[in-house]
Amino acid sequence: MLSASDYHFLAEVTDQYSPCDITNIVSAAKNERWSRTKRAKYFKQCPRIESNPDIEGKYMPCRKEEEGATRITAEEIEELGGNIFLPPITMKDLERGTWIAKRTGDPKDLPKLKEFANTIGQTIHEEDEADSEDGSESEPESDSEEESEPESETDEG
Repeated sequence: MLSASDYHFLAEVTDQYSPCDITNIVSAAKNERWSRTKRAKYFKQCPRIESNPDIEGKYMPCRKEEEGATRITAEEIEELGGNIFLPPITMKDLERGTWIAKRTGDPKDLPKLKEFANTIGQTIHEEDEADSEDGSESEPESDSEEESEPESETDEG
């Protein structure tokens, strides 16, 4: 479970990240969780939990001191036909995700992009003014042939 300070930290380190960048961070965190599970040397069987009965009998990584811990690897569990329950993503996983997945946009490019957007906006705005000044409103071009009824083909024969 993330704390309020965890959310504040993530907000700070991901400032000016795109939604795609955030998705990459979460994907990296998920991969980190799987890597951590693959490196685990001890697992225990999950107990039955009323709120989540699907995890009963699955194996989850644990410390060797924990009750029910068995020295076994993820590969051995899979070979025996057991299923692995991946633990929740932790703040540590997300932090590592921020180290792995970097921001794709460069803040130095932002003024150039804004200037470009303003230029296009000005160009479009100037064209609209020119059309209204001469009194003619240009209709959008249409393909009259496509909109008219198709001509019937006659057999001349």
